Amino acid sequence: MSNASFCRGPLKDFPADQVEAENRRLNKAKETLKAQETELEAQLKASQDAVINVPNLEHFIDDIQKRLPELDFEGKRLALDMLGITVYLDGENVEVTGVIEPKAQALPCSSTQEGASPS
Repeated sequence: MSNASFCRGPLKDFPADQVEAENRRLNKAKETLKAQETELEAQLKASQDAVINVPNLEHFIDDIQKRLPELDFEGKRLALDMLGITVYLDGENVEVTGVIEPKAQALPCSSTQEGASPS
């Protein structure tokens, strides 16, 4: 139904320009809601994809814990660098930040320990 015929129907007492302006406003609001729906669907999918497989994570941690003692300082530094993990020391505090990605699943990692002595 065109705006002209619609204005002759149930809205014939309203000025056509007011009806058209309201129609534009509602169409814009509809576009905004569709964009928000698309964004929320993407966020939902990302949340569903980010589910952590705890047994795989525990296995990964066990493997790393078993192999770290075999490495010298440079080997440990390279391992942390390859994992994208950064360690900050300031004499009293140790801060560890990075992301661990076993089997292409990113797991945010951030830890701060006060009063820890570097080993």
